[in-house]
Amino acid sequence: LTEFVSPGFFDTFSIPILKGRDFTWADDIDSLPVALVSQSVANVLFPGSDAVGGRLQMPSGTAVKEFVVVGVVADAAFGTIRE
Repeated sequence: LTEFVSPGFFDTFSIPILKGRDFTWADDIDSLPVALVSQSVANVLFPGSDAVGGRLQMPSGTAVKEFVVVGVVADAAFGTIRE
C-alpha cells in the first residue's frame, strides 16, 4: 500500500524512524523522488542489507517511477486516523 504523507507525519503518530531520515519540505515534485518504508517492507525488499539508499520502482499513472529509500520506519498498524 502506498500512502503520501508530509514531513512530521511519523513524529505526529509516534512512529519511530529507525534508520535514515524523515521527509523534508525540500522533497518536492522538482527533487529526486524519495520514500520511507516500514521495517517489514525493508526486510522483504532488501534482505540482509541496508534499505536506506536502495531503489524502488512503483507504478505512477501509466509509467513506472523510481524512488530512493531515505528512511525505514517501525511497523505500525494501518487504519483510519480514528483507529
